[in-house]
Amino acid sequence: MCFEIDTNKCPHAKSSKRDVVAYKMLSYISRRDKTYKSPFQNTKYTVRPGKTFYAKRKSRIGPGQWTGGRRSRWQRLERFEPNQYGDITTGLHSYKTLAKAMTNSGKGVYHDILRFVIPAGTPYYENGTERVSLQLRFVEVVHKTKN
Repeated sequence: MCFEIDTNKCPHAKSSKRDVVAYKMLSYISRRDKTYKSPFQNTKYTVRPGKTFYAKRKSRIGPGQWTGGRRSRWQRLERFEPNQYGDITTGLHSYKTLAKAMTNSGKGVYHDILRFVIPAGTPYYENGTERVSLQLRFVEVVHKTKN
């Protein structure tokens, strides 16, 4: 899953002095245990108010740092910036508005909408409807699908 951005409109990551509200569409595994998973990456989220989630920085084999170890390879961490095509492949995806998250939640089954914030000072990119950031802090569940 990658985030597409027009690098002419947003060439650099933004950062806010205040928390930025974000919404995430997640499939529930167990509402009782407050466990969810992302529908595209299958990343597991066990939520509680104030818990912060961090983006996993994927590593790619290629030019960069020597990692050492038994099976040593050259690796570098994927950067949190658009590539030449305007794609960002690292980060936590979220919607800018509840309305957009609600629109897309109808396209899948058992998707709840959760409110998060991008903590103040956290770098993020945004396009017309979505944001991608390196961390999200859980606030509350705002919509539960009926089943």
